[in-house]
Amino acid sequence: MQTSSGGFGYWPGSNYPDAWGTAYASHMLLDAKEAGYDVPQDRLDDALQWLEENVDKRSYNYAEPYMHYVLALSNRGKKGRIKQLIKLMPSEPSGEDAEKLYLLQAALYKLGDQRYKDELLAPDISSLTEQRRYGYSYYSDRRRRALVLNTFYELFGQDARCEALMNLVGRSLSEKA
Repeated sequence: MQTSSGGFGYWPGSNYPDAWGTAYASHMLLDAKEAGYDVPQDRLDDALQWLEENVDKRSYNYAEPYMHYVLALSNRGKKGRIKQLIKLMPSEPSGEDAEKLYLLQAALYKLGDQRYKDELLAPDISSLTEQRRYGYSYYSDRRRRALVLNTFYELFGQDARCEALMNLVGRSLSEKA
């Protein structure tokens, strides 16, 4: 579903890339490559280039933190912009803002800036809410916790400090089955 511009469409046959979908697909391609799967480098490069060219477009601000994190995974992050976005976050973020802040802090961490390590090592383990958004961010509290869990694992590997979040996500998935 990769478009000619390098980004990924949300639906088969789409000609227009979706920012969140491109970040997600690129993230999965990076994970697949790291796991030893044969991922065409030119396709991955096209996707990452699309993210680089579109990461700070105002119309994609809902996906910008995730885009920055994926770019940081490939060592293409924009530290200055990430720091600027962190300064703009609410002092006590919740829900989608908490997810955005975690991803931005994680992006800096992947780029060598460890000032937020303590915050990254203490993910939110409060009860899940039923909060959802049906717009382009595809947000839900369950998705937030799963994305934070995955990010935590990518940063720190198996660490006991994340066991409570792992159990929370696991329980929430089994309750919905």
